[in-house]
Amino acid sequence: MLKMFTRYIFLLFILKAYCFTETSSEPSPDCQKSCGSVAIPYPFGIGPGCSAHDAYSVTCNTSFNPPRPFITNINLEVLEVSLQGTVRINNPLFDSCNNRTDHLVVNFTNTQFTYSTTATRFTAIGCDNVALISGPTNVLGGCISICNVTFQNNTCYGLFCCQINIPPSLKYIKASVGSIESRKDQHECKYAFMVDVDWYANLTTIFDVLESPSIPAVLDWRLSGDCNAFGPLDSSSNTSVCDSRAICSNQSVCACPQGYQGNPYLSGAAGCLDIDECASSSTNDCDYLCLNKPGSYICACMGGDSHNGRPCLKLQENNKMNTILIGRGGPKVSPGWAGAPPGKKIFSAKFRRKSRLHPLDFFVRTR
Repeated sequence: MLKMFTRYIFLLFILKAYCFTETSSEPSPDCQKSCGSVAIPYPFGIGPGCSAHDAYSVTCNTSFNPPRPFITNINLEVLEVSLQGTVRINNPLFDSCNNRTDHLVVNFTNTQFTYSTTATRFTAIGCDNVALISGPTNVLGGCISICNVTFQNNTCYGLFCCQINIPPSLKYIKASVGSIESRKDQHECKYAFMVDVDWYANLTTIFDVLESPSIPAVLDWRLSGDCNAFGPLDSSSNTSVCDSRAICSNQSVCACPQGYQGNPYLSGAAGCLDIDECASSSTNDCDYLCLNKPGSYICACMGGDSHNGRPCLKLQENNKMNTILIGRGGPKVSPGWAGAPPGKKIFSAKFRRKSRLHPLDFFVRTR
């Protein structure tokens, strides 16, 4: 009796430990899933208790028609959220027109966001324009554009427009513009902004940029540690926040493994689910039979006996025949050719799955 009681207590301890290491609570099914035409997937969320952390809280501004989502703690409009660790936002465009200030500051300090070094460029437009991008204490880079007002396309190599890569993990920028020669008119319009390189590449002319108060840019968002926390790490952040079927990528974001799809931050039917590659011929390269398995698939042969080590024989184009599955046998059926009478087109193809106790045999009649 004492031994049974001890085992019971031990099981309770294990269950308690397991529950303690589960990922953070998931959003209620009642949480708003989109704002206007923009989908807001978890870990982002609209409203209290719907995001995984305050860093990913989104406000749906209904004063616009249609409504527009904004990342709450940086107040920038969301254009698209990717579970691969990026979010497209509308970034402010800075210009020096009408004697306004000569710089603009954007600050993501103490947030999970940085400008994407692969998808975003610092860009400047204008005649005699010296554009600089600075951090809190020093200049990080810059470019110069000279005047050529007849240059109308979207290339940006120094004629009325210049563009540079940005350093990684950039959370703070101070964009400023000036003239190459100080004696020249300082009040001519000059522009500087961060821009999504794909969006910019699709412009017909760079002058399209000047008609908008804001420009699309791409931010990276990352989890803390090895996907241990949505916000800052603390002493209890020692487990992954990813779905049990997901992995933590080297970019510190959760990802479904190969052969799975879904939201890697959710569990159950909303999380990483197996892709049935056999459902479509475009997702498998089987010639005959396709059997789906978790994360992958297996091809079964009908033109040869792979069980005995012989390769599957693909029929010549002029010898291909229609195939009809007419039965299924058990382990007593001989593998390979069934020894059909002369002139008959009957054979069996044997396929063994590791997850089954017995081999699976397909009887096939071809005609």
